Amino acid sequence: TFTLEDINLETVEKFKIWTRSRAPFVEQEKDLKTLFERLNLYDGNKLKRAAILLFGKNPQRYFIQSHSKIGKFLSDSELLTSDIIEGNLFEQLEKIIDTLRTKYLHSFITCEGLQRIETLEYPYEAVREIVINALIHRDYSDTTVLQIRVYEDKLIFTNGATLSHEVPIEKFKEDHLSKPFNPTIANMFYKAGFVESWGKGTNNIVNDCLKMNLPEPDYKYTQKAVQVFLYKTTQETTQETTQETTQETKKISTKDKIFLELKKDSSLTREELAKLVGVSSNAVKQHLSKLK
Repeated sequence: TFTLEDINLETVEKFKIWTRSRAPFVEQEKDLKTLFERLNLYDGNKLKRAAILLFGKNPQRYFIQSHSKIGKFLSDSELLTSDIIEGNLFEQLEKIIDTLRTKYLHSFITCEGLQRIETLEYPYEAVREIVINALIHRDYSDTTVLQIRVYEDKLIFTNGATLSHEVPIEKFKEDHLSKPFNPTIANMFYKAGFVESWGKGTNNIVNDCLKMNLPEPDYKYTQKAVQVFLYKTTQETTQETTQETTQETKKISTKDKIFLELKKDSSLTREELAKLVGVSSNAVKQHLSKLK
C-alpha cells in the first residue's frame, strides 16, 4: 500500500510552482493529504498508482519497469553507450531531456551580437513533446520501458502503449481528439503547463521538424508499441550515405573510435591510441577530456 511517506516533497514543491497559472489552488493548499485528494490522486483511502509514478521518491520500488533507457547506436546491433533514467515521471522528463542535450545530441552555436545561441540538432520542442507524450501514454503494467535510440542520422523513440481505436496511428499527423491512456497522469502534466489537451502535440512535432528543414517524422505502431522516428536527412540522402560507407569504410567520429578502442583495452596509453585511431597525441588528449 502506498503512503504519503513515499512522496517526494521536492517534486511536490516544484509542481506547486508549475501550476500557478492553471491551478493556483495547488500552491495555496498546505496539507499534503488534502492536496492529493483535491488532485484526484486518492482512490478511497489509498493513494493511486499515478500518485507514486508522478510524485514518488522511488517509483521503481513498486513499478520495476517504470524507468527509461537512452542508448547511442553505431548500427542496430552495435551499442556505443547507454543510460538508465529513473525517478518519478517529472524527474524522468527533466533527466531525459538534460541527458540527451548534454551527452547524446549535438548543438550548433551561433552568436547574435554578444549573445551566444545554442540550437539542438533536432527541434527541442519536438523532442520534449515526444518524451512527455511517451510518459503520459505509456502502459505501466507492461514490461516495455521507454527506449530512446540515438543514431548518427536519426532518433527512434519506442514506448509501450495501447492506442485508442478513435485515434489510430494514421491520425497522428492530423488534428485529432485527445484520448490519453492515463487520464490522471495527463491531467497533472496539463495542470503543470507541460501539455495542451487538444490533441495537437503529434501534429506540432511534424511542424517543428519542417521549420528546421528536417524531414517529416514517422509514426509507427507495432506489437503494442508506439514508435516515433526523427530524421536528420532525407531518406534518399541516408541511402546514398549508407552505400558510400559500405563501399569505403564505416565512418565513425574520432571520439567514438577512441571510445571503442578503450572499450576493448582500457590500459591503452595516449600514444597507442593515437596510432590506432590515426590522429596526434594532443588530439587524443582533447577527445579524452570530452569523453570524461
